[in-house]
Amino acid sequence: MDFDKKAIGERIKEYRLKRGFTQSDLANQADITRIALGNYERGERIPTIDIFARIAMALNASIDELMGYKPGQLSTIQQIKQDFANAGYELKEEVSTWWRYEITEPGEEYPFHIKTENDLKQIYQQIKCDVFRDLKKVWADNIHDALVDYERKLNKEENQAYLRIQMKLLEQMKPLSDKMMKAEAEGDTKTLGSLQETLFKLLEKSNIKGIGGTDKKK
Repeated sequence: MDFDKKAIGERIKEYRLKRGFTQSDLANQADITRIALGNYERGERIPTIDIFARIAMALNASIDELMGYKPGQLSTIQQIKQDFANAGYELKEEVSTWWRYEITEPGEEYPFHIKTENDLKQIYQQIKCDVFRDLKKVWADNIHDALVDYERKLNKEENQAYLRIQMKLLEQMKPLSDKMMKAEAEGDTKTLGSLQETLFKLLEKSNIKGIGGTDKKK
């Protein structure tokens, strides 16, 4: 999908005038300079993603509206599936405890996994902004970049959570280990057996699947 920079600039101006804003009004609310806004409205420059989002928010409009993106009668998820398919990607909804969507890249064996519908929508919005910002790239390139960024961020968050769990486990095991050593030294097999059972349950509880995965996409 191609975006007309001049047309986008005209839409920004159109929405600004509808809101009764001067260029200075909108520039102040979007935290940009009036000169920069003028360049955007004339289609001479493309705003960065964060600036584009601030302009849309100040105008009480969606990024889609300002970009002239019209998905028609399809739902957001249907539109995402269609745009991904057009770029050669297969998006499937999964019934899994750990993720909601599976996305397979052309020619790749290992799929990307997306945890929630909201995550998928945010990734899609990022991709559309990237396509708008860098017209030399195609949808497939930006989809790949966005999915890799998401996977790396997710792995980092999950690894941090895993480390927190392990630290908590070690804190709980220390007093338990001391009691086991005491029971063993005293020959108290009944207490030792009970403590061992508690230890096994603690280890089983800490074995959370889906954490500590590897970054398969390079």
